[in-house]
Amino acid sequence: MPYSVITIPPLQGQQTIAAPLYRGSVAAHRGNWSWTDSRDVARTYAAGGFGGRLPGAIWTALVEPERLLARNTDRDEYEYIVDTEFLPLVPVTGCGAFG
Repeated sequence: MPYSVITIPPLQGQQTIAAPLYRGSVAAHRGNWSWTDSRDVARTYAAGGFGGRLPGAIWTALVEPERLLARNTDRDEYEYIVDTEFLPLVPVTGCGAFG
């Protein structure tokens, strides 16, 4: 199976820490579900040019564990499926598609 569903709840009393994740896309698609923990992977997607993608920017969000729906380790890019509803998505300054 190329992906794993994340369903492990935190232990009682254990702190849950939001982790920074990244997405390379045009602004209109910044809220889609596929994210990565690698700026390099996000930069590749932000550069566009493959699969008919237009150049975009790198977006970041601090993602709480309860928003992580699955993780795909296929293709060596560690894709996270994230519930982005109402999640603040911020462009990464100085890290545009070619920066």
